Amino acid sequence: VDLDDPLLAKATITPFQLGPGQGARLTVDMTLPKGFHAYLEEFKLKALNPQDLKISQPKVTPTVEWFDKYSKRNRQGMKEKAQLTAEIEAPLNPTGALTNFEVELMYQACSDQFCLFPIPRK
Repeated sequence: VDLDDPLLAKATITPFQLGPGQGARLTVDMTLPKGFHAYLEEFKLKALNPQDLKISQPKVTPTVEWFDKYSKRNRQGMKEKAQLTAEIEAPLNPTGALTNFEVELMYQACSDQFCLFPIPRK
């Protein structure tokens, strides 16, 4: 387990190939080691290639709730296994070929002992 970046993530896009203006679903299967959790509101997606790829607000399921000793309130997020989904739409006038998509997933994970800074993951 990489304690600096503990999230295991595997992304897929369905359908696999997109034409200009076509939509698809991005699915990220995520796993955290036992004892870690990630805050729901810290999951963010950003298009890197193509930069004008449209991405909807991500949804994470299932979510769990716990009392967070750092913020002293109940928080929601994921523990162990969850799936993130978002709708994407290819640009109508792409500047290059729509063969490789690169998206950045931002998340923040904590254990009972420490919290990591938000981590970007391609």
